[in-house]
Amino acid sequence: MINAYSKCDDHTLWGTIPGELPNKSNSRMIVNGISIKSQKARDWTRKACLILSGAKRLRTYPKEVKLALAVWVYQKDMRRDLDIELLCDALQHAGVIENDRQLWEKYARRFIDKEKPRAEWTIRESNS
Repeated sequence: MINAYSKCDDHTLWGTIPGELPNKSNSRMIVNGISIKSQKARDWTRKACLILSGAKRLRTYPKEVKLALAVWVYQKDMRRDLDIELLCDALQHAGVIENDRQLWEKYARRFIDKEKPRAEWTIRESNS
């Protein structure tokens, strides 16, 4: 089955993760003195990893490859900061990239879409 959320060509892998992308920095809570991801952040990451598993079947990037990531974040409103770190973590956890330190270039832009919040992303080898 083809994953409708992920596609690739010879140079670029891209996809869409529906729903609002939580901020990593604001999605932590203290439990017994330990900082952990909030339930909202864990749920989003779990969903993103399921979607990104389809991208992994299309292409993976070994750790020696330098990468460029572009993300277009569509939020319901302007109440959240622009933060793509949970997406970077999800790319690693899903196995699309071996380590998020491979990301030598990051580009992020925010838009408002009250009806259809989502994160659209592309990843390619960096020219750096």
